[in-house]
Amino acid sequence: MALTDSDKRLKRTPDNDRDTMKAKAERVLVADVNQSVLNLSKAAGFKDYDLDTIRTITDNPTLTQHELDAIKTGTITEPTGKFKKDK
Repeated sequence: MALTDSDKRLKRTPDNDRDTMKAKAERVLVADVNQSVLNLSKAAGFKDYDLDTIRTITDNPTLTQHELDAIKTGTITEPTGKFKKDK
């Protein structure tokens, strides 16, 4: 239930702020893979590492199992998300 003031207008709260809701709607989910993960993927035995080990070695706590599987299959070959370099 939204909060209203005495004039029965909606108050601007974090739950009903139009700008915030618009930003959430426009947000696109992107994989966060850094270069150190890609460098490690070229090492012998990389496919035997589990997700927690790779997160620890590469200092990338945002890496997910789905992203790791994509790196192992060769789908992701360059840094993405917040690690992608702007051109």
